[in-house]
Amino acid sequence: MLTVVRLVPIVLLALALPALAANEPAEQSVTPIVPRVEQRVDPIGQPSEQHVEALSPEAAQQVQGTAPHGAVHRVADGIVKAGVVVLGTAIAIGTTLASLLFL
Repeated sequence: MLTVVRLVPIVLLALALPALAANEPAEQSVTPIVPRVEQRVDPIGQPSEQHVEALSPEAAQQVQGTAPHGAVHRVADGIVKAGVVVLGTAIAIGTTLASLLFL
């Protein structure tokens, strides 16, 4: 019962504060920039800077693949992936143990 009595004013205050803040208009001021040359717009160069070429339907369908990886490369990738998993597991377990020690 005592906690409810303490909680009611806090809830009422939390509900009243946004309503009080919404009624007050925010003060704003506009400061003109004196010399007006501080902001200038430079045009982009000639249209040749962004050259666009149309692709033929055959060229749009062509995909250049990469060469397949060799056996050594695949084994090295697997070892690196396993190392990342072991390192991540060790960090997770270490963090869990550290947080349990500080409880």
